Amino acid sequence: MNKRNQDLAVHVEPGRPGGPEGCTAMRLRRTARLVSRRYDELIGEAAGLKVSQYALLKSVDRYGPLSPGDLAARFDLEPSSLTRNLRVLADRGLVSVGPGVDARSRRVDITDAGRAAWQQAQGAWKQAQLELNARLGAERLERMHALLDECLILLGEAGDDIPEGEGNIRD
Repeated sequence: MNKRNQDLAVHVEPGRPGGPEGCTAMRLRRTARLVSRRYDELIGEAAGLKVSQYALLKSVDRYGPLSPGDLAARFDLEPSSLTRNLRVLADRGLVSVGPGVDARSRRVDITDAGRAAWQQAQGAWKQAQLELNARLGAERLERMHALLDECLILLGEAGDDIPEGEGNIRD
């Protein structure tokens, strides 16, 4: 265990008076970056995608065609962030963004090339999942998923907004 991890271990004593020390937001961001980095490496090698792009393609394939607003809500993304991500996917021909039900709306759909890229990346996504399972242990990850789902509910997110099977290794 390196010095930084030893310092972290000191600050996560259960039942500590006043709660945990340190910035929760930074701890979550650091963990997310470390996890995402490996997914990005493997998915990037397999299909030239980032894990965030893989997840968008999966959702558009599963639930689409859908409006950018519905897609942004599903991922709790700001519209401008979604627009940037969709532009990259559209420029690569992986999604199409076309007219919606009226003149002011738009619809996002996955293309055949997008479906092929998503399918090509699936094995790499599964490999990343299995690596994380092995590194952290399936039991710890199950507890972490349950805790994160509980936190989403407590922080105001509806628990049913988490799509069935999202993050499920069998997907």
